[in-house]
Amino acid sequence: MSFGSAFGAIVSLKNNRRSKSGRTENHLAGKEAVTGIKSHRTPSAKELQEIRERLQDQHKARQRLIYGISGLFLLLLLSFFFYFMF
Repeated sequence: MSFGSAFGAIVSLKNNRRSKSGRTENHLAGKEAVTGIKSHRTPSAKELQEIRERLQDQHKARQRLIYGISGLFLLLLLSFFFYFMF
């Protein structure tokens, strides 16, 4: 492959990348205008506090689940270790 054809391939790839990014931006802009799912309402302090508490509760539940599964796995691992070693 000569240098001229390699350079031509590089230029072609760059041009393709530019045209794809333009199509994606135009597509997203048109889709946003059609759906119109924009909310400009600002939540109150009470609503924000409720959301914060709900998210914290979900996070705590997920952490408990992760700790429980990890503990169970370690317990099984230790039991197999002691079973085969002693």
